[in-house]
Amino acid sequence: MGAGKFNRLTTENATGPMRARKPPMPFAIMLMPADVEAPPPPYQRAVDAAVLANGGHIRPGGVVRLADGGEFVIETHDFWPKRLTPGVCRVIFDAALATNTYIYTALSDVAPLKVKGSKLDTPPEIGPAVIVANPVALCAKLQGRLTRWNRQMERSRIDGVTGFDDQPLEPPPAPGAEPRLASDASGIAARCESQARQMATRLGWRFVRGVVTQNAQWGVVWRADIAPQPDPSTWMRNSCWRAPRAKAGGGVSFSSRPLRMFDGSKSIEPLSAE
Repeated sequence: MGAGKFNRLTTENATGPMRARKPPMPFAIMLMPADVEAPPPPYQRAVDAAVLANGGHIRPGGVVRLADGGEFVIETHDFWPKRLTPGVCRVIFDAALATNTYIYTALSDVAPLKVKGSKLDTPPEIGPAVIVANPVALCAKLQGRLTRWNRQMERSRIDGVTGFDDQPLEPPPAPGAEPRLASDASGIAARCESQARQMATRLGWRFVRGVVTQNAQWGVVWRADIAPQPDPSTWMRNSCWRAPRAKAGGGVSFSSRPLRMFDGSKSIEPLSAE
């Protein structure tokens, strides 16, 4: 699934809520288990121990501050760095080792990272992992990826994909009162659904229901609920529309988010059958 400046290398200047506190469009660093259906690892215990070992403390809202000035917000297995320092990298390295998880970053086209000493095998569908020998090596990888993330975010602002506050520019996830379309002569909806169904099939997820609407700002918008598991609390809302600046018949833009959010005020209901 940050856009601020990391002193050109930190997200230190980013502001805004993090599902309460995190910066808008942050650079996410995630701990991921090899078997997502197994009982979750002891994330909280591992992070607590690593934070304590690095002279830090966890404040309300999951805000962590370390002795070397490092700062991030922790949400279960997700790290949202505000200031990336050697101490932050040590916490992430130690937590990944203790939970036997690999490290995934906000860039979707890069290999997962595996700390040396971990015994897990990354899932074959995401490709081989890059081994990082120690926290220093991990920091080098994360800073390189963060630099690239900031460049991509700058380009996305120029292309009209995100605003100057680094929030995504996209249709609302819920269709609300938008007029429903029985057909779409533009072909956008058909293209969106084809790509989404292919992705769901590869992941083994179920396509629940889709709806096509006409949005006053975004034009034709296709939305669908995708089910990784039968429980609706696990469902994802996929949205798709014509990409900014795309010509007729051109590309489409996708977004995906859970129906149930950590911040309950941002949760949405499944699409109705109407």
